[in-house]
Amino acid sequence: ALERDLGAPVGELFARVDREPLGAASIGQAHLVDWQGAQAVVKVQYPDAASMMRADFWCLETLLWLVGEGDALRVTSQLRQQFAVELDYAQEAVHLSALHDAISAAPEFRGRVAVPKPIAALTRGGVVGMEYLPGPKLEAVCRQRLEALGADL
Repeated sequence: ALERDLGAPVGELFARVDREPLGAASIGQAHLVDWQGAQAVVKVQYPDAASMMRADFWCLETLLWLVGEGDALRVTSQLRQQFAVELDYAQEAVHLSALHDAISAAPEFRGRVAVPKPIAALTRGGVVGMEYLPGPKLEAVCRQRLEALGADL
């Protein structure tokens, strides 16, 4: 997927690609890479993610239509549209850039919240590239804070 979408062999694009993903989800995974002398992250969509999602929603919507569940069908249709947005990595890069700029410019967040800046040269098709921000994952920090506050997770 990297070679197809970025248009060059992985060995030419990156000095190193970590085989173990930094994170993975239902539609893709993120890998740490060495690119042009710096660490970066490439989020790579699984090759069949879009077609599998379309097929899953088609089956669910067909079933809901057959059993006459109009309200559930409308909600499912809205969910399908939202998931389609999630598959658009070019749009994700635009949103990530806007969020990065807004957080970086806000004095109340500067130095306290970090949002990676997208890398346009590494964003194409099912790949979105961004700067690497070392540190604990947001989920782990939030979980620790909630547990410290007494939340039963």
